[in-house]
Amino acid sequence: MVNWKNPYDMPGEIWLKGNLHTHTDEHSPCGRVSLKRVLELYEANGYDFLAISDHQHCTEVDIDTTLSILPGIEWNSRRREQKVETVNYEDHLGIYSLDPQTLQTAASQCKPEEVGRLMHHTESLMVMNHPNWLVPPHYSEGDLFSLYQMAQGLEIYNAVIERHPGAADATMKWDRVLTEKGPILGFVADDSHLESDIGKAWLMVNVEQPGTADILSAILAGNFYCSTGVVIHDLGLDGDTIYCIADETT
Repeated sequence: MVNWKNPYDMPGEIWLKGNLHTHTDEHSPCGRVSLKRVLELYEANGYDFLAISDHQHCTEVDIDTTLSILPGIEWNSRRREQKVETVNYEDHLGIYSLDPQTLQTAASQCKPEEVGRLMHHTESLMVMNHPNWLVPPHYSEGDLFSLYQMAQGLEIYNAVIERHPGAADATMKWDRVLTEKGPILGFVADDSHLESDIGKAWLMVNVEQPGTADILSAILAGNFYCSTGVVIHDLGLDGDTIYCIADETT
């Protein structure tokens, strides 16, 4: 017999498409697209929500948009003598909270453990970003194990790494963390820097009501799936057979 709990037997009837890892040229030194253009492109690609995760900066979105905007930053470790806005290669974390001030305070922390303590008592999301970026990789398995207690998720696919050193797919590391440590959410993301990066990978989040509070709560509860093209219509159990119904074109 199959031990089964349907992860998509969810309370909401609304599915929202979104991306959590997005950069702009105003506040990320690696970004090459303006905030206004980023919003336009994600709208044109049928997205419902977006997080602008500029490096060490919570970007305020004061432009009219149909997208629900989830506040976020991409955080990195830094030495205490370095400025808060310093972008380093170590310990990149996607941090998301409904409170922009919490994110700005998080940006001022120097070590992952400090961020973890700060975010522990808030409804916030912390994701270990692009674990297989670069050679040797950005996060070793040991690094992921040590950060496990403070993070809710890790990126299992990061689309921009398809054109950078390393590997975009990190599902093997996800398997290792699941086996050695326990449950952790898996995320996919564009990590968009160029216009051509947009629309490569996204989340489909199940909510009862649209809005950033419902989106964040649904993500934290695991009420979503990751996609690079597949649209899932139903997932269930028939006897001992697990079935998935998706678009024939995907």
